Amino acid sequence: MLYLLFIISELLPVVFYLAFHKRNKQEGLQVIFAYCLFSFAMEFLAPLLKNVFHVNGFYLYSAFTIIEYFLLTIFLYRSIKDPRLRYVPIIGSLAFLGMVVASFVHNRSSNFDSPSASGENVLIIIYSIIFLYGQIKDPSILFVYYTKKFWVVIAFFIYFSATLFLFLYASNFSTQEHKNYWYINNIFDIIKNIFFCIAFSMKKNKTPNPIENYYADI
Repeated sequence: MLYLLFIISELLPVVFYLAFHKRNKQEGLQVIFAYCLFSFAMEFLAPLLKNVFHVNGFYLYSAFTIIEYFLLTIFLYRSIKDPRLRYVPIIGSLAFLGMVVASFVHNRSSNFDSPSASGENVLIIIYSIIFLYGQIKDPSILFVYYTKKFWVVIAFFIYFSATLFLFLYASNFSTQEHKNYWYINNIFDIIKNIFFCIAFSMKKNKTPNPIENYYADI
């Protein structure tokens, strides 16, 4: 039942973005839409590539982590306004690439790339904090929760914080342990996708109006 809800939640942000596409043409949300579309497609492509084409699970999930990281980092880099803080994602990306290379070199038949995945979690959390700090310090933004980007970044922050230790130890899980603990990822993925839906459905607004105005009809 939980897995079915998870699959539905993966599809919902794609549907919401398309349903409210006029509201989501700006603010860099096209990158988040691409991420949601890619994430949903991977739920069906991953089993096919593993079982039919016999692609090694380690490299498959590593590829997902790499693409996910760079899509989210592009969004956050563009969203950080302070040019001094924009160097953080650049330096972090170089460190992430180093982790990926080291993980590939030292792969020992694990099915999950824990170093890269947990490294991604830490870096996205840092970038999210930098973004939120900038939003709080921006005098032109009276209520940060009135912006689409706030809900997107909060989705990142909650999901990557909740799954950090899960991903850190996932490479050592047995098949049974994976089944027992992976529901944590699914639950917080559902929460993340709900926040994406909120962001995609919010009405574009340049000034902080009452919250009900954000959900007016198209």
